[in-house]
Amino acid sequence: MRRGLLLLWKNGLAYLLGLLTASLFFPLILMLVEPDSTYGWWFMLILLGSGMASVLIPALLIIVLFNIIVFRVGNTFAGVVQYVLLGFVLTGVFFLGKGLLYFNGDWGVLLLNTLLMSSSGGLFGFCHYRLTRKEQSLVAR
Repeated sequence: MRRGLLLLWKNGLAYLLGLLTASLFFPLILMLVEPDSTYGWWFMLILLGSGMASVLIPALLIIVLFNIIVFRVGNTFAGVVQYVLLGFVLTGVFFLGKGLLYFNGDWGVLLLNTLLMSSSGGLFGFCHYRLTRKEQSLVAR
């Protein structure tokens, strides 16, 4: 029970660290795309947008799927690169499919959203690896 609560806490912390990192760095990229925008606008838009149900619920489902995959395959994911790639791919595939579902004909926006969400998934994978790798080795034994 205690290990499950600790894992839940560390997953939540990894999600928040990934979100904070994304909200600090992604506005720099987005300001290049929209030259008349400001850093603060994108920062707040990313933080507030992540609380929307259309983003938060899929993100939580991806986190659950991420953990199921990591704990089922055990020692296959031994390094940080595998965690980052898993987070990148899971998030990218899901949000690309979601973006195509609501596609309005703007390929640039679709590509940018997919890359940014995939990068957020990669950041989550990195934070997850850093926070939970000790518990991973205990579960594998």
